[in-house]
Amino acid sequence: MDVVLAAILFGGLFFSFTTAANFRRVFIFILVLCLGILGMAYDPITSHLLNQGYTDLFRIFNELDVFRKYGWSIQPGYYDSTLFTTNYNPIIVAKLYMYVFATVTSNNHLLVLANVLLTNGAIAVGISLVGKRMQISNFVSTSIFVFFVIINDYSRVIANIRMPLAIALFILVWCVEVYKGKLEMWMFPAYFLICLLHNGMFIYLCIKILVTVIPKKIANFFIPVMLFSSMLVNPVIFLLTKFSGVGSIISGVLEKVNLYSTSQDVGMSAIIANKEMVIIDLIRILYFALLIYWANGIIQKKPRIKESLPVEKLLVFGKLLIAFSLGSLWSFNIFNRSVLFMLFVVPIVLLVISKSNKLHVLSIKRVNLFVFANWIMAIVSLIYYFGGHTYQQLNF
Repeated sequence: MDVVLAAILFGGLFFSFTTAANFRRVFIFILVLCLGILGMAYDPITSHLLNQGYTDLFRIFNELDVFRKYGWSIQPGYYDSTLFTTNYNPIIVAKLYMYVFATVTSNNHLLVLANVLLTNGAIAVGISLVGKRMQISNFVSTSIFVFFVIINDYSRVIANIRMPLAIALFILVWCVEVYKGKLEMWMFPAYFLICLLHNGMFIYLCIKILVTVIPKKIANFFIPVMLFSSMLVNPVIFLLTKFSGVGSIISGVLEKVNLYSTSQDVGMSAIIANKEMVIIDLIRILYFALLIYWANGIIQKKPRIKESLPVEKLLVFGKLLIAFSLGSLWSFNIFNRSVLFMLFVVPIVLLVISKSNKLHVLSIKRVNLFVFANWIMAIVSLIYYFGGHTYQQLNF
């Protein structure tokens, strides 16, 4: 399966240098559809039973079968598969997402196809909207999307389902905000509903609210706070415990905080056990920080871009996200998910930088520092994904 995936990625990269890239919608649709169809070939249950390659999709497939048997009102503990049961009460949107697929089809693999289409489609639409506002050519926009597909972890989109989709939808709403040039009334309810797809998203919603309601200079003050965010865990747990009886959403967030802060993936031992992924994530943070630095320089030197494109708060969000990621290194789960979020922000930051460069982000004709950094990130990502267990686990 990883061989076919490599062929799709390299095929997409090759054609992104041709005139086919100018037909952005058709190009992206074909690429994403190929990724979705390939994702349907992955059977997590067979992989788990034969190779012990457990992914979240193994549990999700079991849960889809349970929804079919017991319906919407099923609660944890009503059936035998309690080991792989998600408490869907605090994440009602996720429950609806799973329930719809369990109801409309008996083919679990269609969920994977839909997730690939929705996740990548959301980012593609976001790139299109911001690119249209910035008057970025189809050729450059297509190259940015292909680059995103290369550096993003495909296995997470098809095997983790909820988190990648939630991040993609979060970024899409923000892209609509950038495109319209204002925060409309429906957007914060939309952000909140996305958090009910995966309640880990509440962390990033809090950062989003922070950069939205306070001035940039004051927001920068929170960078050191984010770096020492581990000191806030116990007060947050205490506060959530006090209000956990108010509703399932708060109790669900408390459950997630406890999971991320008290599981085996906490402390130096978790860093050592996942050292390869920690290293690649630190490289991603360095690359993202470089992009934020370049984008900030561009909007400060070119007032027209700053005035016509409301991305400054997104860049401040990027700074806080970097600080939070480094500050959450004590908890591998939070650290890794925060870096995953960065990868979804990368395309929008690339659009800002590409406003000045006006070339393929992986150009082979003109190579400047920007293009060189992108090539390094693409090559490192491909080596990590295909050279380690990440994409190897998709075989069975």
